[in-house]
Formats: sequence, structure tokens, C-alpha cells
Amino acid sequence: MRTGAIVVVGKMGGSSMAVWLDNAEISMYLGIAAFVVLMIPGLILQYVKYGQFTARRMLGWLAVCVYGTALVVYTFMPLPTNPAAFCAEHAASANTTPFAFVSDIRRQTAGLTLTQAARSTVVLQVVFNIILFVPFGAILRRYFGRGVVLTTTAGFLTSLAIESLQYTGLLGLYPCAIRVADVDDVMTNTFGALVGALLAPAFLWWMPSAARAAEKRLQPRKVTVWRRWTGMMIDAALFLVLSAGVTVTLGFIQFVVDGEASAQPPSWHATVSVLIPLLVVFVLPAAGGRGASAGQKIVWLTPKWLSEDGRTLTDSNPVMRILRALVVVGPWVLTDFLADSSTAKGIVGLISTIVLFLAVVMVPFSANHRSFSGWITRATFVDSREPVAGGPENGAPEPLTGAKKRELRLA
Repeated sequence: MRTGAIVVVGKMGGSSMAVWLDNAEISMYLGIAAFVVLMIPGLILQYVKYGQFTARRMLGWLAVCVYGTALVVYTFMPLPTNPAAFCAEHAASANTTPFAFVSDIRRQTAGLTLTQAARSTVVLQVVFNIILFVPFGAILRRYFGRGVVLTTTAGFLTSLAIESLQYTGLLGLYPCAIRVADVDDVMTNTFGALVGALLAPAFLWWMPSAARAAEKRLQPRKVTVWRRWTGMMIDAALFLVLSAGVTVTLGFIQFVVDGEASAQPPSWHATVSVLIPLLVVFVLPAAGGRGASAGQKIVWLTPKWLSEDGRTLTDSNPVMRILRALVVVGPWVLTDFLADSSTAKGIVGLISTIVLFLAVVMVPFSANHRSFSGWITRATFVDSREPVAGGPENGAPEPLTGAKKRELRLA
């Protein structure tokens, strides 16, 4: 039997259906894990492209993660643990004859009933190859908003890349082919992508299309608790990822310069790995823009201050904007510059923990969900697409109502 994109893995001697079910369970677990890791990038993608969070499209993002891992599991796993022994037992081969599966089915199902033939491995091999790429076509067509032709072409190229990687032993990582490259697999996979693209509108009608979601990107929306918390999560994620990236980069540079890895990096490495994320995520966006951090900008939020005459909301001055951005993250970063054994480090650490707690907890209970930094600096948060300070068409500031002014003063 030829095995290409779909391979019999898992329990030896098990049926193809059992193997598919086993791989489906593995893919589900790995896909959920991938979704947890990629949840923040998914949120950023939604707010940047569509201007809002949509639960149904986030469910689609989960489907993307699960399907992506399933594609890897079904086409490459398990990889040979002993390449030399594996290659000694498996001669490299490939099928370059289109529709060879037709003669295979005729030969291996001769004398079987229709039911028996339908359950045979040679038939299930073809069916599963088609089914594997149906979600590919549906996701690319409906979730990413691509056309039928482009989706089908992408299915063809993806399948071709998979077969090439299998045949070349992951581009030479293994000394022989880890699967049998099969032109029929490329054909059936491509057909599956086409079927998925055609059926996507019928089966994924409940998911907002990418084009329709993008049309409302610049529409102002209400400032909600979850939106404020999402901005905080994005800020924290960007800070930690950038900090880790700077640390790895500095370590690599030191390795190149010294020719060996250092067991104890210089202390300034830690300082730089904190200062650069602080500047990029909090200080520079607040100083050069309207005062929002990177995460707040992504979720379309911006801080505003009540003007001196109490009639409008303004952007305030850069100093105030930076101070607001540092209220929460400042004490936490300060602990990195204090000696580990110092009393000051313990005090500042306790303060930063309390401030961080208040920043999260105060959001549901403050006007416009200002959080601790807004309460300290008297700032309020609005949707950055809302023409609050820009005012009417003549460019004059838009006056606030009496109720709105009382709300801002009492908050």
C-alpha cells in the first residue's frame, strides 16, 4: 500500500479509522495548547484588521490552531526515532503516475462487496486524503476571505510542499524519504481544498466573513471592561516577549563575540532587556501619540483629560501621558534595578504588586473603566476612533454635556 500525505501511524496493526481517531485526539490536545500560546496574537489580529473582538471569529482562530496542528500530525508524525535503522528498512520511492489509486482500488477490492470495499484501507486512504484538506479550503475561504481559485491553488501548493518534505526527508534532515511521495495525494488533497472552499459559505455561515468584519473596522465602540483587560494583557505579552527577545539577542551576540556561551551574562544585559521593552511598549507610544500604550492602541483606546474649562477632553501634555503610562509598570520595572538583598527592593516589590492588583480590579468599578493609572492621573479612556476632542466638522472642540462632565469629575 502506498502512503503519502495520510500515513498509518499510531498503534501497530490498528485500522485506518482507529489511527485517524487517535491522531484526531492528539491534534485536539496540541491544537488547544497552540491556541493558548497564540491567543494574544489572535486578539491583536482581530483588533488590527477588524477593529473589535468577535467571539465567533476567535472560535475560528481556535479552529485554525487545531487544524494546523492536525495537518502536521497526520502528515509527519511520528518521525522515525532511529533514522539509520528506518532508512535501512524503507527504500525511497514515489508515485508519479496520476490516478494510480484507481487501479489500486480495483485490484485490492476485487471480489469484495460494496460495503467491504468502502471500508477497505485503499478506499479509506483516498477518502481521508480528501477529508484532510476540506477544512483547509473552508478556513481559507471563509475565515481568511480568499476566493475559490486562490484557496484551491493554496491547497495544491501546500500539499505539494508536504509531499516534497516527506520525500526529501525534511530537506535532508533524514537520509531517506520518511513517506512515499505520491502525485495522487496532491490531487486528492487539492480536490479536498476545492470541496471545502465551495461548501464554506454553507457550513460556516455563522462566522462573520473577513470582508464584512473589516468594513466596520473604523466604527467607534463602547469602552468595556473586557476591552480594557485585553489591552492590559497585550501590553504584558508584548513586554515579556520583547524582553525575552532582547535577552536572547544579547546572549547570541556575546556568544559570537566570545566564541562561547557565558554562564553569567553581564548585569547590563538584564537592564537593557527591561528598558527596551519599557520604551517600546509604554514610553514612546505615550510620548509620541495620544498617550496610549502599545496594547491600548491595538484595542483602539486612548486616554483623555478634562480641559481646564471643563468643556472638552484633550490629549494633555507628553509628560502627563508618560506618567500615566508608567504608573503601573514603573514600580514593577524599578525592582530590577535594586539589589536583591535590599529592603527597598522588597518594599517596591510589594508596592508594585498592590498597584498591579488595583490596576486590574478597579477597571469594572471606575467610570469609563479607567483603572488605577487613570484614577491617579485623572485620565479617562475613550475609543480612539471617536471624535471626542476633534469635534464637529468645523474642527472646533466638541463640548461635553453636564452629565458627562460630572461623571469625569466624580470618577
